[in-house]
Formats: sequence, structure tokens, C-alpha cells
Amino acid sequence: GVPNSVYEGGIYHGRILLPKDYPGSPPRIQMITPNGRFITGADICLSASAHHPETWTPRWTILSLMEGLRLHMLTSPNEIGGVQTSLENRKQLALKSRTWKYYNNNKKTLL
Repeated sequence: GVPNSVYEGGIYHGRILLPKDYPGSPPRIQMITPNGRFITGADICLSASAHHPETWTPRWTILSLMEGLRLHMLTSPNEIGGVQTSLENRKQLALKSRTWKYYNNNKKTLL
């Protein structure tokens, strides 16, 4: 998580789903780990995501997408895929994220 924030110490997993014509078209971005900022498993609306193909540029790299998402976690949720929770809840989820397990097809996998 971002240092000196409610997410500090958290470990967050997500998905960047690339379209076949990437980098010509923007990816879909999702969070997997419960975090109190984004709905898990839902597409997140960012200017560099599939929600806004009109603002997409192939200059965005996977690394810059991840950094943009990391910084976007610090903003107030008002986009598609955002969720309103208390700062205390986000702190608790950051602590829990270190031991959170992802269940896929009834198989327990630690990401």
C-alpha cells in the first residue's frame, strides 16, 4: 500500500485485462483483494482504462497503469467501480490483505 496512507502495509492484487489489440486499445483494470476503495472484481473507471477509450494513449505502459492505480487509491471514490468505506475500515483491510487468500474454482491459492 501507499506509505503514510490508510493502505500502508497492505498487499493488493488486481488484474489488468489486455485487449487483443493492446496497446492500440485500453485495458480493463480490476482489484481482487478487498481494499475499501474499489469493488473487488469490478472494472475500475480510470482515464487510462477501457471505460475511457477516447483518452487512451499507447504511451501508457503496464508499469505506469499500476502506478496510476496506486495513486488513484488515495482519491475520493466517485467513479464506476469505486466504493465508500470509512478510513478505519480501509486500515483494517490493509492489515488483513497480508494474509488474504483468493478462492478460484474452490481451490485455495495464496496470491
